[in-house]
Amino acid sequence: MKAPYRPKPALESLISSHLNVEAYALKELARWCRAAWPSSSRAREFKEQLRNAINTPGLITPEMYEKWTSDDKLETQEAVNMRLKDLWNACFPAESIT
Repeated sequence: MKAPYRPKPALESLISSHLNVEAYALKELARWCRAAWPSSSRAREFKEQLRNAINTPGLITPEMYEKWTSDDKLETQEAVNMRLKDLWNACFPAESIT
């Protein structure tokens, strides 16, 4: 019996589709977040997962980020953490992240 289809978590899906080095679309993702929040469950899921990734350094490793985006320039955990914070600030500028 085949396992049921499981969609990718919102964080992985949206980072993969919008921050891939070959189709980088941060402005579009940020615009969507601001328009979709809080009515969209996908936006709420993305925001919670992004907050969790920022508050739990190492949850998204440089290897994972590279796999999702084909971006091999973020070689350290600190670089990935800064990219995630930049993503937060673009998508949710009215809310500071701790």
